Amino acid sequence: MPRFDKREYLSLLHQYHVTETAIVPPLVLAFLSYNVEEKLLLRTLKLAWCAGAPLDPSTQNRACQLFATGARIVQVWGMTECGWISTFRYPESDSTGSVGRLLPGSEVKYVNLYIYVLDGY
Repeated sequence: MPRFDKREYLSLLHQYHVTETAIVPPLVLAFLSYNVEEKLLLRTLKLAWCAGAPLDPSTQNRACQLFATGARIVQVWGMTECGWISTFRYPESDSTGSVGRLLPGSEVKYVNLYIYVLDGY
């Protein structure tokens, strides 16, 4: 899809029985506002990778209820940059809003950017 269109998106989910997708939090919020018929078309989804902004746990858990039984929304850091080094691996799921665990062999450095801004760096 060159641009998101709700009707086309739902039609493609249904037509191709899409089970996995990449989404952003505003789309998750939109899912929750869909009418009953539109929500039924989301039932093919089993896994959604969500990035671009934090998604609160309550919204994440409510949206999972719209998908297939046992479906997961996995929040990731960045979508293409490094999302895959910080995910929960199947069948593990999360309802806390976490971005997951580092995969073996990965390292993370936490930096307090607030201090750097105050110090003028």
